[in-house]
Amino acid sequence: MYVTAKNIKSTGISLDGITFVSRDIHAEIFSRCNPEEGDILYIKDGATTGIATINSLKEPFSMLSSVALLKPLKHIDNNYLLRFLQSPSCYNSTRNNMKGVGITRVTLTQMERWLVPFAPLEEQKSIGQQINNLFNLIENLENDKESLSNEVQSLKSKILNLAIRGKLVPQDPKDESASVLLERIKAKHPRSKKTASRTSDNSHYPFDIPENWIWVHGYECFNPMESKKPTGEIFLYIDIKSIDNKQHIISGAKSLKVSEAPSRASRGLAMGDTLFSMVRPYLENIAFVEEIYQDGIASTGFFVCKPNQMLYPKYLYYLMLSSYVIDGLNAFMKGDNSPSINNNNITSFLYPIPPMKEQKRIINKIEQISVFLDFVTEETKA
Repeated sequence: MYVTAKNIKSTGISLDGITFVSRDIHAEIFSRCNPEEGDILYIKDGATTGIATINSLKEPFSMLSSVALLKPLKHIDNNYLLRFLQSPSCYNSTRNNMKGVGITRVTLTQMERWLVPFAPLEEQKSIGQQINNLFNLIENLENDKESLSNEVQSLKSKILNLAIRGKLVPQDPKDESASVLLERIKAKHPRSKKTASRTSDNSHYPFDIPENWIWVHGYECFNPMESKKPTGEIFLYIDIKSIDNKQHIISGAKSLKVSEAPSRASRGLAMGDTLFSMVRPYLENIAFVEEIYQDGIASTGFFVCKPNQMLYPKYLYYLMLSSYVIDGLNAFMKGDNSPSINNNNITSFLYPIPPMKEQKRIINKIEQISVFLDFVTEETKA
């Protein structure tokens, strides 16, 4: 058998239209590259450059030179390497750096210089298997776009719930405990309210957390909200309608004349704050305040979560998006027409806080997974 680029598919080697060569030609080619089961075949020339698959054929075959043969070392899982090659960052980078006139290509020299994110072998296998599971899910839902969107949102929610329970990334015993950090902050900024310090008995807390985490009330990890009135001629106003509650971003901030400022425009914002709507919180009008909105003014319909030194701003954002926080705060709703919660409900609520270094690892992992899931969703829509 003679395998060419047309036979290489991301899902495997297709035998449709397979060609054959003489024994002499096969022997000559096979002596230079002997593909074995588990090797990776990678198209490096032409329009389909970047397509890769794992060789699952048991019988020997020879290949066209436009197909590169990659033999992973013993400490590299072939499925993990395949998923790296198929990742948007690697694929797009390869396509943007192809050389040649007429038929463009990526050279073996370029491929040798690629930087591959390296993880322990067991973690490589775990990552590869998780990605395989996601692709299997996508295949099963390929003809049902709405179900796919719901499954992706459900998966994102599960990821957040794992994250705030200390189950998304490994703990590092070298990390400074969150309780030590809290005590240092309290020493600098004494407060009258008592700390909800974690003990070995978690029975009276919502769920178990790792040893170096801590449960704290909102008033211990949030800075006070800032009261701010519009000044000048024009100001940026953010109300509930300004929030895209599907993407959880600010998408429709209004430029208003100060003379026309609503009476509710009085919440000062800073970059890194998280807006949490207290009116109908089940609608999840929650958003992270990016730099472009840091001088804006929000409606009093929001609680502005301002992280203190206990929290990375993005960890607080993901924490407030978790079903634990949303469902927990929804339980405090009062009112019939516009059921709402109040400031005290949020500041008195208990939040699970990991060490600062682990917060950063959690943020990185959530965002890596989110980029992949968003890519998958867009590819399915195409």
